[in-house]
Amino acid sequence: MKKISLIITGLLAVALFIGFGIQVAQYYDNTYAATRSYTKVPLEVPKREKTKDYNGKIVTGSYSYQYHFKFVNGDGEERSISFELSGDNVEPFKPGEFLEADISKTRVVKGPSSIEKDKIPKTVVKVIEKIQ
Repeated sequence: MKKISLIITGLLAVALFIGFGIQVAQYYDNTYAATRSYTKVPLEVPKREKTKDYNGKIVTGSYSYQYHFKFVNGDGEERSISFELSGDNVEPFKPGEFLEADISKTRVVKGPSSIEKDKIPKTVVKVIEKIQ
């Protein structure tokens, strides 16, 4: 009987370990596994606001612009992601400017930074211009 209890306990421990590993992998894929994507800055510049921290308190001397981008990756897949551009002397992106960024399913991992239109794949530019 002790042997069966130990086997069952061992199997449960292995199952929990595998389940935990799957959850960690899914979290990583959703949050950090990024693909290069492109977007075009909207023509309307967002309102300049005082930056707030995670608790809603104003960060002294810092200002933010809240953007809602529709990114397109190399396969033509679209993804909407919000992005806060903030800092002491922050300037908004130039309206109509093309941007590139590495994005995951939930956030901008790296970027966005300016890119010339002719350096973006033509198929991606067509999709970006349709959704803008």
